Amino acid sequence: MASPSDMEKELIKMFRENMGDALRSEEEKSDPFLLRWIRARDHNLDKAEEMLKNSLQWRETSGADKILTTPYDPWFATSFPYWVDGLDKTGHPVIEIPLGAWDVRRAMNPEREPQWEGQICRFFEDILRMIRESNNDTNHKDWPNTLCNIIVDWKGYSYSQLIHWKALQNTLKMAATYEAHYPEILHKVYFINCPAIFPLFMALLKPIIAPKTLGKITCFSGEEEWGPAFRADIDQDQLGHLYGGRRIMTVGDDVYNYDT
Repeated sequence: MASPSDMEKELIKMFRENMGDALRSEEEKSDPFLLRWIRARDHNLDKAEEMLKNSLQWRETSGADKILTTPYDPWFATSFPYWVDGLDKTGHPVIEIPLGAWDVRRAMNPEREPQWEGQICRFFEDILRMIRESNNDTNHKDWPNTLCNIIVDWKGYSYSQLIHWKALQNTLKMAATYEAHYPEILHKVYFINCPAIFPLFMALLKPIIAPKTLGKITCFSGEEEWGPAFRADIDQDQLGHLYGGRRIMTVGDDVYNYDT
């Protein structure tokens, strides 16, 4: 995220005063945090205030602040893996998620569907954790980093997944959760290995996400397209082995290879 303009600095001061005691922590009172919500609502402070208050209330009811230390069903970790281990060449975290292989249908049962929102929350809180840690790097001396890159791998995503209504709704819920509670944390989004049916999914995604979010997404089909983009942005030691890097992606003790 670019540092604030003079106008935005004044808006940050006003926003902090308007929010008052609703801001609970030093991070929530910080300029970078407040600027995210201001930009998410195109500098309209009334809308930014409403958005942030709603999100803070959601954090209390969802347990988001403690989700990373709250025990959960380990089945989710093995069935829906993701990796938050790399940095791009400018110091932004690189998140890798094989979403096409997740097959959300498997979680759509009475036992596990109620836990799906926790899985989404855990994913985004893990990203925020990695973003915070990235500020230990010297690349972000002038203004703290608040952004990440996400590689969304659609390999394996099928028409049968697309037409499973509950699974589709809960996949799209990830985008809705981002827009409502984790805005303005994206630097770049790479949609890779997009199948032929992907335009159908995108048609359903577009009404959920803001135009500025959509503008950060680049869609690629095979490795001949995404390979050069990754090599330009990310060093090999910061990239998982499925994406041309040298870092071995594991789930538990096993090397991940889509069907792990």
